Amino acid sequence: MTAGGNVKCLTPAYPAPETLTVDVSFNGLDYSNEKVTFGYIDPFVLQVAPRLISARGTTKVSLKGYGFVRIEDSKMQAVLKNENETLTCAGQPCTKTYTVVNEKLCAVETYPQAEVMKGSKNIGFDPINIFVMNPDQDFEPNDIDIWYYKDPIFQGISSQFAYINEHKPLILHTDFSWNEGNNAELFRKYSNITCRFTSEKTGHQVVTYAVMETNPIGAFNKGKLADQIRCRTPKWPTADTVKLEVSINGQDYLGNYQIQMVEALTNLRISPMSGPVDGSTRLTIYGTGITSSVPHDHPVFVKFGNLVDEPLLKSQVVDDGYEDEVYHSDFNMHKQWLKHAEANW
Repeated sequence: MTAGGNVKCLTPAYPAPETLTVDVSFNGLDYSNEKVTFGYIDPFVLQVAPRLISARGTTKVSLKGYGFVRIEDSKMQAVLKNENETLTCAGQPCTKTYTVVNEKLCAVETYPQAEVMKGSKNIGFDPINIFVMNPDQDFEPNDIDIWYYKDPIFQGISSQFAYINEHKPLILHTDFSWNEGNNAELFRKYSNITCRFTSEKTGHQVVTYAVMETNPIGAFNKGKLADQIRCRTPKWPTADTVKLEVSINGQDYLGNYQIQMVEALTNLRISPMSGPVDGSTRLTIYGTGITSSVPHDHPVFVKFGNLVDEPLLKSQVVDDGYEDEVYHSDFNMHKQWLKHAEANW
């Protein structure tokens, strides 16, 4: 114990990286229990995600492994490397202070691609490694590559509306800049393509998974690379306008398509419920959402089993409320019997 009232001691050896509490006692029985901590640090990276990072420098990379401990910022450093050569940003090593989530996970921000140099040349789309500082203040190597990618360009979308009760496929025609920075094989291995839907009214947000594919779907052409992205709309609580964005790595989103989430399309009842096999029976379909498509002149299709898709023009659709009495009046049976039949369906 020093004259200033401080206690000095040596740390004991410890078999593994871990954060431990440090307590003081003057009798070996009663300890301070102030929850002061000391970290045994020995970080090592086993996994990196995402492996594709945005050229805009907005990606936060997760480093998974062991030995990550909250200590002084000067010792919680990560550096960008290429072939074991330190990359530079604004003339200095490209280093960032990482954030410890727990002893097996930390996160580190990235630089914009335009700032990252290898010697006198920009890193471009060459592989990068992220090394973290060890207790000797050297950087622990690993062979896990990450790559910058060029933002794809969306050239159109297949539909601008969806019913709130369906998972509607949306296709975005996409220029991926293949062989102009982006590598199709890396995208196949490491992309995590997602669509994000955000309500413009409430901020309610849903993310759905997406895939990249070639157009037309199902056509086999070994030499053709993906030229579209497909995802499905989520079910939505109410009619709404939502913003659609797309991410290549599940984190950095771009695009700003407006999707109208419209009244649920339902088929509640039909009248009559049967007819002759030669067809031509005129049906009345009672439901909702039949006139809510965007644009409103889209036809409505009626399918009978798997046999017929019958297009109906909007001019043939009457937007009218359903009345139970009117529905029952179309049947040639007593209303009480009909109710009994409904109860036994």
